[in-house]
Amino acid sequence: MECTEVRSLLEGPNSLAGLNRDGEGLLADILSHAEHCDGCRAIYRARLVCDSLIQARSAAIIEPPPFFETRIMAAIRERGAQARRAFLPALWREAGVVLTSIVAVVVILVSLTLMAGPRAAAIHAAQGAQDTTAGPYSAEQVVMGDAGGDAGSAADDSLSNAQVVDTVFNSDE
Repeated sequence: MECTEVRSLLEGPNSLAGLNRDGEGLLADILSHAEHCDGCRAIYRARLVCDSLIQARSAAIIEPPPFFETRIMAAIRERGAQARRAFLPALWREAGVVLTSIVAVVVILVSLTLMAGPRAAAIHAAQGAQDTTAGPYSAEQVVMGDAGGDAGSAADDSLSNAQVVDTVFNSDE
C-alpha cells in the first residue's frame, strides 16, 4: 500500500474496527505499511487514540440534571401563558383599524341624523307652504286611482280592495 491510500483510509469515516470487519485485510495492510513509514504510524496512533476516546464517550451514560423535566415543562407552560396573554393585543392590532373606522362611520351617521332632523322638518314645512304646483293629490289617491273628480265615475271604473285580494290570492293558476 502507498501512503496516500493508508492516509485516506485512516482519515476516512470508518473506525479501525470497521476497517478490520471489512474482511479485505485492510487493517493488516495498514499495520504492515505503518511499520516502515513514520508519518503513517503517527496517523495510525492518532486514529487509535481518537477511536478509543469516541468509544469511551459513547459508552458513558449521562444522567440529566435534577428536575430537568420539571424545568422544561414549566418553560413550556410559561410560553403558552405568554401566548394567551398576547392574544388580545395581537387581535387589536389586526382588527383595530377596522373597528375604529366602523365606530367613526356610526358616529358620523348618528350626528348627521340628529342635526338633520329638525332642519329637514323646517325645510319641508317651508317647501310645503311655498310649493303649490304639486297639486291636490295624496298618495292614497294616486295608488287607489281616485283622481279627485266625481266619486261615482271613479268607483265604477276601478276595482275594490276585496276584488283585488280575491284575484291575487284565490286564483286557480
